[in-house]
Amino acid sequence: MYQFSKRVNAHIGDGSIIILSSFLMKIKLSSQLSWNQNGTTVAGNASGISGSSLSELNRPVGISITDNDILYISDQFNHRVVVIDLSRTTNTFAIGSEQGSALGRFKQPIDVFVFNSSLYVTDEHNNRIQNMRLDGSNLTTAYNTTSLGQPLYLYIDSYENVYVTSRTTHSVFVFRPNSTNGTRVAGNGTQGSTNEQLDWPYGIFVSDNGTIYVADRNNHRIMKWLAGASSGIRVAGDGTFGYNLTQVNSPTNVIVDEDEFIYITEAIGSRITRWAPNSSYGTCIVACSGTTGTGPNQLNQPHSLGFDSFGSLYVSEWSNNRVQKFELLNYPVPYNQPNLDSNATWSQCGVTFIDKTTFRSFARAFFIDSNNTLYLVDYVSSRILIWHDHITYPSRELSATLFEYTGLFVTLNGDIFFQNGNQTGRIDKFSSNSNISQLVTMFSGNCYSLFVDIRDTLYCSLHEEHRVVTASLSDNNRSAVTIAGTSSGGPQSDQLWYPWGIFVDISFSLYVADEVNDRIQLFRRGERSGTTVAGKNIPNGLTLNKPTDVVLDGNGFLYIADNKNNRIIRIGDGDFECITGCAKIGESASNQLNLAYSLRLDSVGNLYVADEANRRIQQFSVSSNSCQTSSFVTTALTSTHPDNSTSLFWNAHSCGINTSYIGSYCNISGNICHVQNPCLHTGNCTSLNNNQDYYCSCPLGFSGKRCQVDERPCKPSRCLNNGEFSSSSE
Repeated sequence: MYQFSKRVNAHIGDGSIIILSSFLMKIKLSSQLSWNQNGTTVAGNASGISGSSLSELNRPVGISITDNDILYISDQFNHRVVVIDLSRTTNTFAIGSEQGSALGRFKQPIDVFVFNSSLYVTDEHNNRIQNMRLDGSNLTTAYNTTSLGQPLYLYIDSYENVYVTSRTTHSVFVFRPNSTNGTRVAGNGTQGSTNEQLDWPYGIFVSDNGTIYVADRNNHRIMKWLAGASSGIRVAGDGTFGYNLTQVNSPTNVIVDEDEFIYITEAIGSRITRWAPNSSYGTCIVACSGTTGTGPNQLNQPHSLGFDSFGSLYVSEWSNNRVQKFELLNYPVPYNQPNLDSNATWSQCGVTFIDKTTFRSFARAFFIDSNNTLYLVDYVSSRILIWHDHITYPSRELSATLFEYTGLFVTLNGDIFFQNGNQTGRIDKFSSNSNISQLVTMFSGNCYSLFVDIRDTLYCSLHEEHRVVTASLSDNNRSAVTIAGTSSGGPQSDQLWYPWGIFVDISFSLYVADEVNDRIQLFRRGERSGTTVAGKNIPNGLTLNKPTDVVLDGNGFLYIADNKNNRIIRIGDGDFECITGCAKIGESASNQLNLAYSLRLDSVGNLYVADEANRRIQQFSVSSNSCQTSSFVTTALTSTHPDNSTSLFWNAHSCGINTSYIGSYCNISGNICHVQNPCLHTGNCTSLNNNQDYYCSCPLGFSGKRCQVDERPCKPSRCLNNGEFSSSSE
């Protein structure tokens, strides 16, 4: 969700909180994301009552969230900054306690911004910006703003330029490094609505190239000022007051992602909207009922917004004296995590999807992406084989020298990560649709497994060094950081012993197949001591024998390649079950495996296993208890090879691979849009991801995955007693 180019550590108070602050913030948000419409209160009173205790707020305005989810809130009328560890909301403290002009005291602080291990606060009625450590110590007055008017919101760019809005002079100023004087960079100092003017500018966002986005509150618009420009460009809102989606009603804060989607708090509109680039209207994403209040789906004068590392949206409410959290609902990942319940079953007998007639290596690393495209490492032949669109033979080959135990990971944009076999620890990638690989980074040892999480962090399982390390792909230095294990192998909770497969969930919890320790270790985010979640009689007496891979499904069930036991284990609900290879016999029958090396799920829950010593990829169909494959679920395409062996390849349906029609006579459309008809209110449906998902293009006034959110101000139920509603900009 966020990508940072640099991280630094700063200890708070007694060391109970460690804050990772950002040097440069880059935000990447998919335009298809949606958030829970019912928020939860993380600071202040949920009923909207103000107060001065540590659990209460009085007119909160600015918020800032650090890399490891520490929330800073400017508590305006309590004259303080409240700090909350979002992973442990009981761990809270305040900077400043009462009104004053001495350093460390505030007179109505408006905004907060964390930058490079420092906290900056706009101290409005003291006409200054205070700078301090993240625990509130070592205070200085960074800038005196008396000549500019009372400071409001601020933003600090990657060059350490400090941008400040002043509503009394209707301008945006910048303080360059080592300068004590601010320079006007937006607005001409007069109140007005021309492109050269601003009227009560509030929140700002500054891009890498110096473009300034301004929430021009009283002009009901977002203005974009290119670096050095004398006038702005209106990019959101039509400049009039109102509640239509063509309007932004008293905007107070703005965030712009890397694709130039604009996220806006509307104080009087009491909603959060998102505007696509060059759009004439926005989409409501939070508080879309058209009413104000203290309900979980309502806001009252939202003033600031921010995102945590999980993609959840946070909003400060000035009139409700609280900060609300709206959880992200649908974060996209490049792999499959179907929601399989505890009663799911798989065929005990697998069918061979790929065998040794197609590739020459032992079956080890492979990957199935969210489009059900399969990628396979053939290290003996120095190639990566790719199967698209359910075809029998590989549709693409990529030539590369490969480490024989390389991991393999494919990102959402199609980048393929692997370890180069020519140099220890060298990670390369093929960019999407490229046939030429390029260096990504160097690790100190060979990576037996690779993973890229939702924040563009690369994980490497250093098998021979008994540890797991990471490198940020958004950091040019890409230096390695150990997150699990020590320099020596061992059985302790903070140790690993020849770690193999790894999996990272969207909460950044790390699962490790700890081979020699015969266990699966879970390392929660930021913790160096792991918890055994499988093996060593956990759960219910389960013993593993040299596990080499682990994955999770959408309901949190674990799937384990129990290598030397020649089987696949599933864990959930406090128990375990064997899916296949349950006799532990290392042979080649269809219900047997010979060294179960790695495993993946496709989008519907079919299980694929790299059967290492049998040199094949086996498919086990979900919801089937027999050794027969139903033609309704999958169709076998067989090809006879010189050794008279056969291979099974998946297909959408027996009507053929080049048609989406289904039914006994192949005369019924199998397009997901036609089968589910998911889009409400005349929305237009488009099939995505090889008919595994859909996108609804909603008519004006509706939003949501299925166009189910009614954002129209003129709703049929709005006026009672036969009253007629009329939309007005007044």
